[in-house]
Amino acid sequence: PFDWLPSRGWLAPATQRPFYDCFFRMRTLWITYAWEDNRDRDIDFIAQELIAAGVQVRLDRWAIRAGRRLWDQIAAFITDPQHSDAWMIYATQASLGSEACREELAYALDRALNARGDTFPVIAVFPQTVDRDLIPPSIRVRLFVSLADPDWKERIVAAVEQRDPSIDSPRLQPYA
Repeated sequence: PFDWLPSRGWLAPATQRPFYDCFFRMRTLWITYAWEDNRDRDIDFIAQELIAAGVQVRLDRWAIRAGRRLWDQIAAFITDPQHSDAWMIYATQASLGSEACREELAYALDRALNARGDTFPVIAVFPQTVDRDLIPPSIRVRLFVSLADPDWKERIVAAVEQRDPSIDSPRLQPYA
């Protein structure tokens, strides 16, 4: 018998499903952001682009269930390897100054440093320049992604998939 692998759109032998899953399972990214940063649907756009690039994205308003304790759910989504493979913050003045976003950063750092070592990416995406004093040291010591970079999607996807980014080097003309 064969099992359908919806993330790949093909069938795999049922006996080999764990083999295929470990290579072809869509990686999951939890995105932390300040709600005010999504007024113009900027976060929704980033999520849409990452989903189209093959990453399963989880946002609080998509994933949190009504009637359950909010912070228990958020902590589980970030700290449990069954729920996410990477964590990202949309780093703005609002999110870096938000107590709730700092709480989520603490969950992500705890997992990155204690639970899985270097195998849990903690990614900061900067849509614009932010006051350096607001950037926590735990974000400053990591290579961040700027939305001004034309390869921002590939950089995030590569980090989530734990591989080197596939970015072409520019073709330069010789000196005149």
